[in-house]
This record gives sequence, structure tokens and C-alpha cells, in this order.
Amino acid sequence: MSTNKQTITRRLWLSNAKPNNQRTTNIPRMLGFALLSPTYSNNRQRGFTLIELVVAIVLLGIIGSMVIVTDHINSRYLLSAYRLNF
Repeated sequence: MSTNKQTITRRLWLSNAKPNNQRTTNIPRMLGFALLSPTYSNNRQRGFTLIELVVAIVLLGIIGSMVIVTDHINSRYLLSAYRLNF
């Protein structure tokens, strides 16, 4: 005796299964690299979506500005220490 929930999940699993009983799996999406792998829906759209490109550009800008600021702070600190010591 299977409950109603079990039959629903079994029907969903069967509807997701291919005719040769292999389920379609997107391995990069399963591993959590959704931003690194190009997304596609029904094998029509290939390449990155606009949202993913905007997020990637914003993250690169934040990382670049952090690198510039820390480099500036370190150079000022090193110059002042150099002047004090010698």
C-alpha cells in the first residue's frame, strides 16, 4: 500500500524520465556552478543570461576596487614606514 504522496512523487519521477529510463541531469547545476556554466532552457538558449552577466561584471568591479584600495593603503603605509625607519 503506497500513500498518495508516494504515487505523486513516483508519477513525477516517471514524467521526468527519458524513454530509455535515464533522467536528464544537469551536472554543473547539480554541483552548484550555476553561474560558471552556461544556462539553457529546453536546449534553445545557449550562453549566459543577462542577469548572470550583470552579476559577474558587478562582482568583478567590487573585487577590482577592493584590490585598488588595499594596494593604495599598503603603498602609503609602506612609504611612511620606510621614511620613519631610514
